[in-house]
Amino acid sequence: MSWDPRESMIEKRLRGVKKLAVVSAKGGVGKSTISAILALIFRERTRVGLLDLDAYNPSIPAILGIKELKIGEDKGIIPQYFEGLYVLSFAHFTKERATPLRGKELSDALKEILTATIWNVDLLIIDTPPGMGETTLELLRFFRDAKFLVITTPSLLAEKALEKEIELLGKEKIIGIIENMSERGVRFSDIDKAYGDTEMLLKSDVARDLKRITEEIWKKL
Repeated sequence: MSWDPRESMIEKRLRGVKKLAVVSAKGGVGKSTISAILALIFRERTRVGLLDLDAYNPSIPAILGIKELKIGEDKGIIPQYFEGLYVLSFAHFTKERATPLRGKELSDALKEILTATIWNVDLLIIDTPPGMGETTLELLRFFRDAKFLVITTPSLLAEKALEKEIELLGKEKIIGIIENMSERGVRFSDIDKAYGDTEMLLKSDVARDLKRITEEIWKKL
């Protein structure tokens, strides 16, 4: 295996930054929504970066309501500052175009973004694509000190996928598991009308439920 100097640069860029990766074994469980709302909640106590690493269907800009995607450059990529957050998404590079990246192409794209981006933050929340594919595996390699918040739903199929994901990530790296769309978990009854409006997002049922566990999440980072 050849040594890639970009990997040491990624570590240097994010040294001393708390990293929380929000992951799910299956899609459609509310992972991106939770990533965005947690970032909005935590911005009250620290400088927060929100990184959307879904190359195929980046949704963080739409959830937050970012109308104009723009990033800066000054000896590297400067994430977009929006509503008190430093935001960077694959959408900043792909716009509305499809991104048919596979294998090494996706790995190289991730390395380029992580190597070039300058994060002036204390906490980086990473919204990952669903499943246990290339992006999740690369995160495990690049961010050895990252913590994982696992999102799931109350269904038999989701539970089976969850077991496999816990085995992949390692129990010691998982700070918690959130079960969405259930009476004992996070509820999504009013979230659709809140997308695109950060104030409404923070008034949603999702935000109310997340605020109850925010302190516990923070202590485990």
